[in-house]
Amino acid sequence: MRRRRSGSSWRACEASSLGVTEALARLDLLASTYCRWRRKFHATGYEGLKDLSPAKGRVWNQLLPRERETILEAALQCPDWSRRQIACYLADQADFTASESTVHRLLKRTGYVKPRQARTFPAGPEYRVNLIVWETPGDLDAEGIGRFVAWYDRERHHERLGNVTPDAVYFGWREGILKRRKDLRVKTLARRRRRNTGTPRPKEPDRTERTPLAPRHSFCHFR
Repeated sequence: MRRRRSGSSWRACEASSLGVTEALARLDLLASTYCRWRRKFHATGYEGLKDLSPAKGRVWNQLLPRERETILEAALQCPDWSRRQIACYLADQADFTASESTVHRLLKRTGYVKPRQARTFPAGPEYRVNLIVWETPGDLDAEGIGRFVAWYDRERHHERLGNVTPDAVYFGWREGILKRRKDLRVKTLARRRRRNTGTPRPKEPDRTERTPLAPRHSFCHFR
């Protein structure tokens, strides 16, 4: 978000009758950005909201080209994944991290996220589903249940568990995973700052090639 929008956008949020949260959503602004502008206004007035665009029009923590490619490739391979699933996959399988909001903005900007259209007309015959009532546990599809349980325990990241799988908690991997993600986030931000601002590279070698995605998992499209 460029600073040249800060003055008008901040005033729009303050004057909106929708409330700050709804106004931020409609303006596609982050709450952290709004809070930063608010602090600047209270500290220096409207002078603090003037155009102070970064050099060369680049934000220090914006995604690098290879990071954008990796996110879009993950979304293309697994179109049923949510933005949280993609963010968790990147943190565990790629060599960088990206927040859910960053993933969402990129997918929305590139057309991967489509607006939902509400359908309010009464359901016709084509929308009616015949439900199958299972009489006994033996009638259930044992193979299908096994696939679902395996996906739920091994693949699904639970927000209440810190965005890790139930297996990770059960086998004691959770703390190690969270620490590795935290360390990777620090390295990711340092690399973006260095590349986006032109800061000289450190002495240690830094890989620039794009890390290929892991083979597509059989539970990517659960059926």
